[in-house]
Amino acid sequence: MLEQDDALATWRLPELPGQDRRPVEAVRIFDHRKSFLSYQGPLRAGRGEVRIVDSGDYDLIEQTDQRWVVLLGGRRLGGCFMLESKQGQEWSISAAPCRRDDSEPRRS
Repeated sequence: MLEQDDALATWRLPELPGQDRRPVEAVRIFDHRKSFLSYQGPLRAGRGEVRIVDSGDYDLIEQTDQRWVVLLGGRRLGGCFMLESKQGQEWSISAAPCRRDDSEPRRS
């Protein structure tokens, strides 16, 4: 979940991406309310559970309809990562090179 204005842009990941730049499947799901930043537990109607895997800051380096590049500063995941749209709701996430002028993440 990445905070964008009054909502959280959200993707479902089967695993965390590594620094090896191997793409990991990511499914873009609907934006969530900010209250989900601190929520862990069951979803309504038996649709699964929310689990916080990491938290921290991020800096949005690039954003288009097809690609987001972010500099993450999480407790478990840090560095530049690229989310790329493949088809429909199917995306992938992988480590990406950071530009020299990218610095520490500034956004929560």
